[in-house]
Amino acid sequence: MGDETMIVQYTREQGYEGEIDPSFTLGSEYLVHGISFSPDGRPAMIGVQRDSDRYPVLVELEYFDVINPTVPPDWCFFDLGGGYYRLEPCGFGGDFWQDFHDGDRAAEASFAETISKLNAYHEI
Repeated sequence: MGDETMIVQYTREQGYEGEIDPSFTLGSEYLVHGISFSPDGRPAMIGVQRDSDRYPVLVELEYFDVINPTVPPDWCFFDLGGGYYRLEPCGFGGDFWQDFHDGDRAAEASFAETISKLNAYHEI
């Protein structure tokens, strides 16, 4: 894979309702599309797409090893208030995630375009 964006490898099973989590495959690499930080001592969260349906989710970084720590130059640092921060593509700021999860077609298209560009660069 290339060197223009953060890449992680799923190396520690997180479990799901007492079973193996079907969302991720041990040993597989994932492009990161965001990092979230909270003030309450919780681990950093990363945005990746699940294997099961390619839907973007936040998951604890502690279950992954960072293969490439590069943060793309077109990412922005967002202050979400109350000590919460997010580092992600600039187009994902503001109400983007709320719109995306509400099924907004423009937000879905923007997400697909961003991921497509990352995947094309990394030939995934």
